[in-house]
Amino acid sequence: MEKIRFSIIVPVLHESDTINSLIEHLERSEWDAGHEIIVADGSPDRDTIQAIGSEKVIKILAAKGRARQMNAGASIAKGEILIFLHADTKLPHNALT
Repeated sequence: MEKIRFSIIVPVLHESDTINSLIEHLERSEWDAGHEIIVADGSPDRDTIQAIGSEKVIKILAAKGRARQMNAGASIAKGEILIFLHADTKLPHNALT
């Protein structure tokens, strides 16, 4: 099993329209080490989590509020480096190589 170096944490609230675009972008990006993607949904109706098409994504419910969602994601992250992204953010494809 590949060691996880990067944990990408995405705090979301009603981002079902944009989340899959970000996930697909991250999955196509170049990585020089193992990574995980964690989506922390602050919505009680789980709309963003339910919209995620990738089985590789770690999905968690968190209390509403960006800081609480970021902390919830960080608390389960396995990576040495934590990267926090908004659902509408796109990194250059080679940003983490």
